[in-house]
Order: sequence, then structure tokens, then C-alpha cells
Amino acid sequence: MAVVTGPLLIALSGPPGVGKSCAADALALCTGAVVVRVDAIEAGLRRHDPALADTPAGYLVGYALAADHLDRKAVVIADCVNPLPETRAAWRAVAAEAGARFLAVELRCGDEALWRERVEARREAAGAARAPSWEQARARRTPPWPEADLRLDTARRAPLSVAESILAALG
Repeated sequence: MAVVTGPLLIALSGPPGVGKSCAADALALCTGAVVVRVDAIEAGLRRHDPALADTPAGYLVGYALAADHLDRKAVVIADCVNPLPETRAAWRAVAAEAGARFLAVELRCGDEALWRERVEARREAAGAARAPSWEQARARRTPPWPEADLRLDTARRAPLSVAESILAALG
């Protein structure tokens, strides 16, 4: 396990299927970090009340969970599409309010055929109700994150390799 001390917030960003959750899991195994997975929060909200599906509620809960863990000096990984300047600024604000270090990481899969394969495998594993189709994932291409501290292409890289690059960026 790598020695990484908190409070620290690592915000992962990128479209569905590029490997954010795999990278987050590998990074958590290496560091003992807490993963705040917005997809899981949104799935729970949707099961409770389908009207919450297309609202910012999942992100708002994610910010609150991250802040709570940061207040306890934890290392937190935010695993989410994070597509908007507003969501990206909000994660940075959560870290700032907690006096935490912040690392913004943008993930992409530069091999479109591999990206599609990942999305389709994820969809089969998760079931149609939770995972986006290839067309939906492709349509959710996220704009570049100009303020990202680190940009990584996950094509042909194991999640542990991505996690090691993130750890290296932390110094």
C-alpha cells in the first residue's frame, strides 16, 4: 500500500467506459482511499425515486460524502463523469473548504474500438438499466478539462498502471 495522507481529494473525470471506476478501485487498493462513486449514488436515488434520475442530486450527495471524509483527514476519490465546469469547480471547492489537497484527473480512452468494447462489456455485466449503451456513452463525450492536473489515456493500460501514474503525480 502506498503511503498517501489526507485530506486529499482526487477527482476523476471522463465519459462512461473509459476506466474511471477500475482506476479508482486500483488506486483505493493502493492507498486505502475512500471512493465516492456518483453512479452508485445515482442508482440508489433512482431506485428510491425515479424522478431524481435527471437531477444534480447524485453529485450533491457525492460532494457531501467527500466533505465528510475529508473532514476526517481521509484520501477521497471522486469517481464520476464530471462533465461540466460547474461540477468540476464544485469538487475543487469541496477540497478547498476542507483544507485538502486536490488533484484533477481527466481520463480518456484513445482507442475508440477498445472504448466501445469496454462500454459494451460493462453494459452486459451491469444490465441495461444501469450502464449506458455505446451510443449513449459516445454522446456523453465530455469537453476537455482545461484545469486538469493530469490527463491520462487508459487505452491498453491496466488499472494499476493508471493508479501508479496518479500516485506519481501526487509526488
